[in-house]
Amino acid sequence: MYQGFPLTTVVRLSDTFNANVTGKIFSDVTVQFWKPGALAYQLKVVDVNTWSELSDGLYLLTMTGAELSEWGEYVIKITGVGFITSLTHLNVAMAPVGLNAKPSLCIVSGNIATLGGNPDRDMFVGFRPVNFPSRAGVSLITSSYIETRTDAMGNFSVNLVRGETVVVEIPKAGVKLQFVVPDQETALLLNLLPPMI
Repeated sequence: MYQGFPLTTVVRLSDTFNANVTGKIFSDVTVQFWKPGALAYQLKVVDVNTWSELSDGLYLLTMTGAELSEWGEYVIKITGVGFITSLTHLNVAMAPVGLNAKPSLCIVSGNIATLGGNPDRDMFVGFRPVNFPSRAGVSLITSSYIETRTDAMGNFSVNLVRGETVVVEIPKAGVKLQFVVPDQETALLLNLLPPMI
């Protein structure tokens, strides 16, 4: 586990007889954590996205990258009714330089409508790189296909690495065109494509 990166860890809840305790949901537990340099435990907000039951007294707890902001030993303390206090120790290492450097992204968005002007919902939109493998900073760009679908209003958006040459495919619209992702935060797909008849 690395400093500044999210982590999902397994924790065990047991009673005073060391029997596994099952059925505890996020509202049944209080989670606190002690991080290096802290003067006291900090309260962690727990919800359905950060707490779930695995099986037989084992639970999954997700810590955010912001919570794991220091390197060193962390202690996670879980309290509640029906089980004894659970203590979990984590050693968080400094992240290697390359892991901290993420490629710059551009949010490419668009809208698809029917000939009648109605939103064309659940329309497949796919993007793939033209050249791979390629390099974006310290990241290796693979041939992975990025897929999305339009929402109820015909809108879609995806994050793409700036400077990459990609092909966009929208089969039902007859689109299979190539463009270069601009070096900016956002872009409309129609502005990136060559003129269409």
